[in-house]
Amino acid sequence: MEVVVTYDNPRNVDEWNALCKECGNYLQTTMRSELSKFYGQRQVYFEVVDNVRIVGGVKLEIWQSKKIGFLIPKISKSLSQFGEYILRCDCEKTDVVVRLLNQRIAEYVNEERIVTFSVKGFYSSEYISTNHSLLYEDSGRKVFSQVDFDVAYIDLTKSIADIYAGMHMKHRNMISKAKRQGLDFEKIDCDPQIMNMMLSETYSVQNKKSPNRQYIEKEIDVGRKSGISRMYVCRMGDVILSCALVNVYGKTADYSFGGNRKNDCGAGQYLQYNICNDLKRSGVEWYSLGQVAKTIDENNLKFSEGITRFKMRFGCKRYPSKKVLYVFSPVKYWVWRTLCKIFIGDCRN
Repeated sequence: MEVVVTYDNPRNVDEWNALCKECGNYLQTTMRSELSKFYGQRQVYFEVVDNVRIVGGVKLEIWQSKKIGFLIPKISKSLSQFGEYILRCDCEKTDVVVRLLNQRIAEYVNEERIVTFSVKGFYSSEYISTNHSLLYEDSGRKVFSQVDFDVAYIDLTKSIADIYAGMHMKHRNMISKAKRQGLDFEKIDCDPQIMNMMLSETYSVQNKKSPNRQYIEKEIDVGRKSGISRMYVCRMGDVILSCALVNVYGKTADYSFGGNRKNDCGAGQYLQYNICNDLKRSGVEWYSLGQVAKTIDENNLKFSEGITRFKMRFGCKRYPSKKVLYVFSPVKYWVWRTLCKIFIGDCRN
């Protein structure tokens, strides 16, 4: 086996995306290259090849600021991994494949003089680049920061009756209430204007800035062109009360973005219940509602208590994941962060 490194595209795009589909890993596909370009990132593909056949790999993204002359790119150079390694299911040497990837990534970090490496799990696989002993020459050195979380999955291999029975009684009551009040569920064409409107509505009551509108437009455009994205809404008459953007790839679907108008009609519960029905009919086996907190955080009760409780009441299973930031040159990192605060305003990590 050998590890092949390429920029912008893997050796064989179709073969790469087919393996991503086998793993249900949309984030690692080539289809999302437009989103990388939106943030000025360049894609780097690491492929483990065995007799010409790809048996595993990962897509990383490299970025550096191009502002203020020659020095800034050197102190801002960052690498990121979003989503887990893709690994062929019938490969009998998964541990070897993972070890080869970890070793080559560590070498790449050194070759490119990377300042920071951000690694975030998404589907909750153990296969993300967090091998401390390889990334740090000093194996006793600690990571700069680490956040542990869980990913909430609904098991769609169960019958709809069992899925419904596994929900919390309050969620079942709200679904019944939505039916009594005549709420309508609908799968619609993916519309970034609707999503941005609903996101603005959601974040306005949280005193938080909603996601970048242009990024949402790009995300939906990419998913729509590739046939990956679906948009669902729950209405009362002509008024949308809840909406969701769901990406479906292989046997896995993930709840990517969602927005709600404040209501007491059970719109959010009714929306997700019907999404489960639609996904199950499509042959999807696992539906991810995304990140949930492991413990209560007094500084972020909205997420750690409210949002987490809402998701888990759908009878979800928890799978562990994490986000890790490695800093290989603390001095460069400190200078870069300081300059960002004073002059630049496009600081990463």
